[in-house]
Amino acid sequence: MDDIFLTSVEKMDIPVKESTNL
Repeated sequence: MDDIFLTSVEKMDIPVKESTNL
């Protein structure tokens, strides 16, 4: 499932970074 997650991160790079910050 890592591949899917990585793809989601690339599509939502900004949202993902904000979520990771939390």
